Amino acid sequence: MNATQEEGQWRRVATVEVAADTANFEQLTVDGTLRFCSRTSAVASHGCLWYEILVNATEGRRRTARTAWAILSSLRNASDAGLLRGFRVVHGQHWLALDCDANAFADHDRDKQSGHASIR
Repeated sequence: MNATQEEGQWRRVATVEVAADTANFEQLTVDGTLRFCSRTSAVASHGCLWYEILVNATEGRRRTARTAWAILSSLRNASDAGLLRGFRVVHGQHWLALDCDANAFADHDRDKQSGHASIR
C-alpha cells in the first residue's frame, strides 16, 4: 500500500528502530490480512534505521489498535527469535500494552455481527 498516495486514511502508529544492516525489514512486515505499511523515517539514530509504521485508519479505532498491536507484536517476536537485530519501539510502545489478542478481537467481531457487541 502506498501511504503517500492516500495520506488522509493513514495514521502513523509507531516508529521502530532496527540495526543499520537490516536488509529484510519489508519482508518481515508483509501480512496480507492487515492494512498497514512501513516507510523509512527521515530521522534515524547513528548506526540504525528507523521505520514509521502506518495503519489504514478508515476501518475505525478498534481495527487501528488491533493492527498496531499485531504488527508491533510480530516485530517484537521476530526480534526475540533473532530475526531482527537492534529492534526497539521508539514511539508507539503503548500499543503493545493493549489486550489485543486475536481471540478477543474474533469474539468482538462475531458479537458485533450478531448484534451483541460489548466493549472489552
